[in-house]
Amino acid sequence: MITFGFVDGTFKNIHYQTVEIQGDVKPVTFQLCNAYININNPSDRYYYKGTTYNGGLYHIRKIFDRQYKAPKNSEEFGIFQVRFVVNCEGKAGIFDHQAFDYDYNLKEFSTEITDQIFEIAKGLQNWIPGRHSKTDQIIDTYKYLSFRIKDGKIIRIYP
Repeated sequence: MITFGFVDGTFKNIHYQTVEIQGDVKPVTFQLCNAYININNPSDRYYYKGTTYNGGLYHIRKIFDRQYKAPKNSEEFGIFQVRFVVNCEGKAGIFDHQAFDYDYNLKEFSTEITDQIFEIAKGLQNWIPGRHSKTDQIIDTYKYLSFRIKDGKIIRIYP
């Protein structure tokens, strides 16, 4: 396939070769409502209001109490933080995580802890979307959940 486009500062013919898809193609289930989230002002992500879980932090804690199984004889401690985007439909996606010790130095937890917390957090899909602080329009927003870990157990969840 040949098309005409702008490449390396000039207009040129661009040659594309089609590739057959192999294997199963899974549909994308998470979509941003605004594909350009924070592109114009990255600090905006901190000025949205109202992104909450349906049932509040209480309900999130109940879900983790039911599903999280602390590793036996673990002496791990610190803070595990999950960051994600809640779109205007109340669905969560684009997950990332990081971990710290209590002095906020980067650290790593065992996969037994991180995999569980990360997967349970991904299952939280019943969010109330946030609103822009100036226009009150429902928009995509960033959300953080922080988990305080002591001896492999979640002792506190922060919004």
